[in-house]
Amino acid sequence: MLPITDQTFAAKVEKFEGVALVDFWAEWCRPCKVLKSTLEDIYQNKLYPELKIFSLNIEDGGMETATRYGIRSIPTLMIFKSGKVIGTRVGGIQKNELMDWIDSYIK
Repeated sequence: MLPITDQTFAAKVEKFEGVALVDFWAEWCRPCKVLKSTLEDIYQNKLYPELKIFSLNIEDGGMETATRYGIRSIPTLMIFKSGKVIGTRVGGIQKNELMDWIDSYIK
């Protein structure tokens, strides 16, 4: 997964012409850690080579972006296509459900 901050969000996500998934999380959030592990597995095994997966810690350099996108609960996942939000998922999710959700946006 690729870490991003408020300073890099626009260049990495909003200006990206492909499909990107952004994981909004915080260090203290247990469901976030479980989800992060699942996302890292998907990323490392290149299960979606056309998908860029980004990680934004809302408490460490990501609060402005989280506020701008109305993040009120974590973990929150957002899928962007050509810089626009096309899907949002809030809360923990099992790997198979996560993959089905991703599939619905990129296949």
